[in-house]
Amino acid sequence: QRIDWQPGGAFLTPPGWWHSHVNPTDTPARLLPVQDAGLHSYLRSLDIQFR
Repeated sequence: QRIDWQPGGAFLTPPGWWHSHVNPTDTPARLLPVQDAGLHSYLRSLDIQFR
C-alpha cells in the first residue's frame, strides 16, 4: 500500500514490517526515525528476551 507524505506528517510501521521511504522530488526531505524497541521491552509487549 502506498501512502504519500504530507509536510509535518508522522507515521508508525508495526514491528517486523518491510517498508521503504521514497522522495521522488528534488526537494530535500527530513526523516526522524525513532526506535521504540526499548519502550516495548520495558512494557514487555513484544516478548523480547535478553539472555
